[in-house]
Amino acid sequence: MVFAAQLAGGLVAAVPVGYASDRFGRRWFQVAGPLSMAGSLFLTAFASGGSLGVLLAYRFVAGVGHQMW
Repeated sequence: MVFAAQLAGGLVAAVPVGYASDRFGRRWFQVAGPLSMAGSLFLTAFASGGSLGVLLAYRFVAGVGHQMW
């Protein structure tokens, strides 16, 4: 489920991120993508002892950040 959550985040964000990067410029997304990935993966280390839903949400955000990058 953890791997599927990250892939689902990338699947959901593919088209909107593409349109937004063409409209607002790719530079913002090249900065925001790695920052959101780093933040969500850092928080994943602390969410592993908590609930599964929080862990899956952080991995979903990591998938969105990966798609931005």
